[in-house]
Amino acid sequence: MNRNRINCIVVVLAYIAMAGLGATGIILRFRLPPGSGSDAVVGLTRHEWGGIHFGLVLALVALVALHIVLHWTWVTHTFGTLFGGGRERKPGAGLGGAVLLIFLGLLLAALVAAALALPVQTGSGARGEGGGRGYRGGRAPAIERPKQDALGMGQTLQEGTPD
Repeated sequence: MNRNRINCIVVVLAYIAMAGLGATGIILRFRLPPGSGSDAVVGLTRHEWGGIHFGLVLALVALVALHIVLHWTWVTHTFGTLFGGGRERKPGAGLGGAVLLIFLGLLLAALVAAALALPVQTGSGARGEGGGRGYRGGRAPAIERPKQDALGMGQTLQEGTPD
């Protein structure tokens, strides 16, 4: 298989992954928002759509990395031209380009490591505690209702307190 055909396949697959990310993102945001419980779209719950969304992210990252590898000569020539101090174009990224490429790689690694190392907050220390739009659990606020005494005279009492 020639290089152009491989490039074409990688680009088409990356486009499909991006379109899938957009579609699953819309489903997760608008059709199955947080708190949607056991609701489903095409038989899949929010949790299952989230798994598909994450799988598409991994596929897209891998395809973009493969795309960069397939175009590595162009990347190094371009970085060599941009960071070569204005000299004429030559193969390789040069020292400045190499430092920038290494920095970008380390930045990506640091962001992934930070995302995996951040602590998960649970209990009352976590913000939000599930009270957002569409939340279906927890306690409802107290409702005042009139309490009738023996003579039919009303006095207010909060629901949930003994009569």
